[in-house]
Amino acid sequence: MKNKFKINATDVILFLLSGLFLILLYTAFAPCGPKEDGSFMRCQWAWRANVALAYNLLFLSLVHLIANRPEVKLGLSAGIVGIAITGLLIPEKIIGLCMMDTMRCHTHTKGGVYVFSVLILVTVLADIFLSVIKVKKNN
Repeated sequence: MKNKFKINATDVILFLLSGLFLILLYTAFAPCGPKEDGSFMRCQWAWRANVALAYNLLFLSLVHLIANRPEVKLGLSAGIVGIAITGLLIPEKIIGLCMMDTMRCHTHTKGGVYVFSVLILVTVLADIFLSVIKVKKNN
């Protein structure tokens, strides 16, 4: 049985969320700039780690969008789950943020990372559920 190229709603949502997340990391979710001496606070490193994850999310979601086999989409989705969970852990558990709760990293970056990580996680879990159904249906 030949599989047809088909784009699902979760494919598009995942790609759009990943792209928007990356754009917002550089704009609305950007942390404070360098200190007067040119050095950076911890939040800058947490932000950079999330930017790296966002680029990976965008790439994987693009491949996910153009993939035509449910088994391939399922594997890509599993990888995206790991990236989304890592994104949730970076601001507080893996790298951490500045000590002052009033800093931009706490008021903008952390919330944005949490919201988008959860949205991506929910979308990809829905996609996994749908992919499992398709794989079982094809076998």
